[in-house]
Amino acid sequence: MACVGKNVGKIMALTDKQCRNAKVGEKITKMADGNGLSLVIHPNGSKYWHGRYRKNGKEQTKTLGKYPDVSLSDARQAWATYKVQGEGVSTEVTFAVMFTQYYNARHKNGYKPTDNIPWAYDNFPEWFKHKRMTDITMADVSAVILEATKQGGVLAQFMSSVCNRVCEFAIDCGVIQTSPAYRAKRLVPRHKVTHNRSISPERVGLLLTYINSHTPQLEAVCDSFKLQMLTATRINEATGIRWDELDLDNKLWTIPASRMKTKETHIVPLSDQAITIIRQYAGRYSNKVFWEDSVPNASACGRVKGLLRRSAFHNEHVTHGCRSLFLTVMQEEFEYPFDVVDAQLAHKKAGGVRQAYDRATFLDKRVVAMQVWADWLDAKTKEAEGSVGGITYPYA
Repeated sequence: MACVGKNVGKIMALTDKQCRNAKVGEKITKMADGNGLSLVIHPNGSKYWHGRYRKNGKEQTKTLGKYPDVSLSDARQAWATYKVQGEGVSTEVTFAVMFTQYYNARHKNGYKPTDNIPWAYDNFPEWFKHKRMTDITMADVSAVILEATKQGGVLAQFMSSVCNRVCEFAIDCGVIQTSPAYRAKRLVPRHKVTHNRSISPERVGLLLTYINSHTPQLEAVCDSFKLQMLTATRINEATGIRWDELDLDNKLWTIPASRMKTKETHIVPLSDQAITIIRQYAGRYSNKVFWEDSVPNASACGRVKGLLRRSAFHNEHVTHGCRSLFLTVMQEEFEYPFDVVDAQLAHKKAGGVRQAYDRATFLDKRVVAMQVWADWLDAKTKEAEGSVGGITYPYA
């Protein structure tokens, strides 16, 4: 079956032998010849030539005849003639027009809106946006991507991806036959993967001692961080905690799907230490635990991160490092199974099969684990008290 070659950037043309020997399946199948032309095989064995194109932003299909009454060469000629007559795809389509059609089609296919794609598109030079798709060369793409690398590897990576997707979409629409962008990603500098800094188990007591030394005006900032540490949640989940999410009698915190990275509801068992922190704020604010509603959650997260950045631990720990520390300690110190610890971290299960069938939450085991974790943190803090010489407390 004809396919899009990953390394060659174009659709492999059909041969007459492939058309004759095309297997009939239980469903309608297609064999692409390129430039929008396909051989459509029906379950009853009939084969038809279809030309696919876009007109006024909508996908259209032109039936060119039945195979073998219309041969492969005749179908190609008929499709080329149809387009030249102006009834099909215009060869005057620019990159800007093609991008708009691609982005609209992406939304119709159920993809969520993202700011990264328009942001990358806005950084393309005007001459490139208004150039016809049929006139764009590999040299043009290379010039644009190389210029983008001067502004940073992330921008170049997104621009390369957008350019490649738009060109592939143009191939599907029959506007161009080969992609001038298939080698663009090779021009993007390799991104060096760096993991979030996480303090060592030996020094976490010093960090918590520093946090406990806060002044009253930083109480909410420090308590947000301590709650994150005690629950191994993400910082935005901890700072945005609300009273209507809490069941303090049963020591449970239910984070709604709308606030979770995985978009799935997550139940967090609360230790005695976490309950103590939360109860201190009873009656202060009507909705959120730590902040007024007027304080955006992004601002609250920034305050906690800023506290760490301006501390003596800025090279050792970031807020997300609490989760790494939790996983490490619970597996190495207490030998908890990975699945139990990972359930507390609320990661999406790996693999489609596990996502479809594995609904285990290990809630009972996590209830015990979170109290063990909180007690361990308390013990480390007590060990460190009085041993904080040389640490600068900028807010003390």
